[in-house]
Amino acid sequence: MSRREFLEILRSQLSGQMSQGKAAAHVRYYEDYIQSQVHNGRSEEEVLAELGDPRLIARTLLDTDSTASGNPQTTGSYSEPYT
Repeated sequence: MSRREFLEILRSQLSGQMSQGKAAAHVRYYEDYIQSQVHNGRSEEEVLAELGDPRLIARTLLDTDSTASGNPQTTGSYSEPYT
């Protein structure tokens, strides 16, 4: 599987299941992670093997998102610190 295939599967699994912004942020995170690891000398195949099945990643993200949404103690979402 290529990086493009991995990201497309992840995107398609998240699409319509969570807000478009959250889904895009998750895909961007994995895209950046893969690129940084390859930049640091690892092969794309090695990084993708480490990450595993994008369908399982999507399921985990969706489960976590729905749990957080249903938790009354969860008060917000992640935001960048002020600079």
